[in-house]
Amino acid sequence: LTTTQQATQSNSNNKQTTRTMTLDLYPPMTYEGDLSPDAVGDDITEIVEEIHEATKGWGTNEKRLVDALAKTTPEQRCQIPMKYKEVHEKDLKDVMKSECGSRDFGTGLQFLAVTPPEAECAMIKNACKGMGTNERVLYPIICGRSNKDMEILKKTFFELYTEDLTSVLDSELGGSYEKLIVNCLQASEEEFDEAYHNDDKVKEDVETLYKMGQGKFGTDEVGLFKIICKSPAEHLVNVNAVYAEEHGYTLIKVLEKELGGQLEDAAVFL
Repeated sequence: LTTTQQATQSNSNNKQTTRTMTLDLYPPMTYEGDLSPDAVGDDITEIVEEIHEATKGWGTNEKRLVDALAKTTPEQRCQIPMKYKEVHEKDLKDVMKSECGSRDFGTGLQFLAVTPPEAECAMIKNACKGMGTNERVLYPIICGRSNKDMEILKKTFFELYTEDLTSVLDSELGGSYEKLIVNCLQASEEEFDEAYHNDDKVKEDVETLYKMGQGKFGTDEVGLFKIICKSPAEHLVNVNAVYAEEHGYTLIKVLEKELGGQLEDAAVFL
């Protein structure tokens, strides 16, 4: 999934311009709190019954389960677990675990059996189990998310596990990777303001980023992350263009040159 979107619109001179924005990935009903099982359509009821038919009796019809769950939309995934529990008085995630186990296939179905925020929280929890942390799982979930998505993710994590997500990852991670992830968790992306994010601000950030990376011995990773995390996507597009023009590298190339390993992957993804 990508968390940015480009939209074409006309400016005051009737010229077409491209606007890039950070996307909210969760369904609107997630933010509105409109998750009542009574407000579902016939499609949800049909999927619930298809799941029930695939799991009742001896054995499990796995193909039928996949056909029922794998094609669901994020909106449907918010409604199916509630309707299933209302009708059959069981948690759908527990049914998937019981019927399909906890190896890759069963785990995948368990993720599909909960809402998108709950699935991502479960992925994060799994990534922190045992010795070491699976950093490759963390950054696609956490980096580049909208402020609204991040607040929902942190709220859901606490509701599920009674733990603060930032504290958990702060204790699991270390070094610059931990600083990048914690920066993203702050949900501090500024709203784009043409009057503030103007040409002067672009030039200021270009110069600051250069001094933190290419223009110094060593890299001020914390400073780089702070600017990138708080800057709206529209502003970063402009910063990237001016940076490339003045210094011969795009911001992605700079991050690739200055960083390495999972930190580089996470920063470039952001």
